[in-house]
Amino acid sequence: IPDTLNAGILYPKVLINDDELNTFAIYLPKIYNNTAAWPVVFFFDAGGNGSIAIQKYKSIADSLGYIMIGSNVSKNGQTAEESLSIWQLLKNSCLNSLSIDKSRIILAGFSGGARVCCAIAANEPEICGIIANSAGTQQLENILNQNTMFIGLAGNGDMNRAEMLGIEQHLLGTSLTHYYIEYDGIHEWAPAKIMQKATAISSMCAYQKNPTSVNAVLIENFISSQKSEIEKLKADNKLLEAYNELVLLKKSTSSLNTLPIENLDSLENNPNYIAQKNELLKITAQETEIQQVLYKMMIENPNQANWKVKIAQIRKSSIQKNKHGQMNQRILGYASFVCYSLSNRNLVSKNYSLAEIMIDCYEIADPENAEV
Repeated sequence: IPDTLNAGILYPKVLINDDELNTFAIYLPKIYNNTAAWPVVFFFDAGGNGSIAIQKYKSIADSLGYIMIGSNVSKNGQTAEESLSIWQLLKNSCLNSLSIDKSRIILAGFSGGARVCCAIAANEPEICGIIANSAGTQQLENILNQNTMFIGLAGNGDMNRAEMLGIEQHLLGTSLTHYYIEYDGIHEWAPAKIMQKATAISSMCAYQKNPTSVNAVLIENFISSQKSEIEKLKADNKLLEAYNELVLLKKSTSSLNTLPIENLDSLENNPNYIAQKNELLKITAQETEIQQVLYKMMIENPNQANWKVKIAQIRKSSIQKNKHGQMNQRILGYASFVCYSLSNRNLVSKNYSLAEIMIDCYEIADPENAEV
């Protein structure tokens, strides 16, 4: 890494070992210097664009004091061995050239990039945390170091929301430190406000392990912001969201002497909260069932006419301005992804007639996608 890198500037293409085909993007926070060791977030984008996340989140690097690095090489479609090899070269290049706190290495990925983060952490026990945006993996408690924190992120319009909810539900029965943050959004990198919260939680965990490693003002700001958000959600009768934010706050401050935080019972026993929770469970079960039906249609009897009718029904329901509308938006995203995956699979296996049907169905499910 060149010694001429300046703090506060996004460098979109830095070469590893002078290799034009092996590069990464990097942003050093404005307060960066070589006299201190800095926490770092390594970003893995599903499309191999290392700058996209850093451009979106570089203000977080400045406010919380994180180095941000994004691989331009890691992307969907690579084998686990390829992903790990890419990581090793990236890690070694950065650790050898930058002043990094090796106890505060965070991996953050979107979609397939999030799965890459899980695979890396399974082989790197010193990774302190994963921020998994819109995808993850199963049985995390069996592959991760017990000191590795997992933060799952998903939009309420994300086709992988059900997967992320399932991972969070499973982790409740494990000893892993884990969090789940949901937001208004679709299948894409989370809004900066959400990534700020996830990164702040990482700082909270570091603070509880070593109070001298994090500025106490940052911790106070996080707690104050969370409390304000919870009160606003309660005032808007969004009790399920308020409950989730309260759980997040209590977990992230469990060992700190902070101002009193209300008990979860105050929401758990609220009739409106109970009704909202039951609605969520019902919608999640319905969504999973519809996804299974769509997948079965494409696997057992792919037919453009039947698919067109089914997708039209889902699209009509997706315009509703409520949770059912959001569910159907997610299902449309899932239908698009299934068609994309199966068309690629058939092209690779040279089953061109079936691939053509899948591509037609892909266009029906996602007509605005320029890749179709």
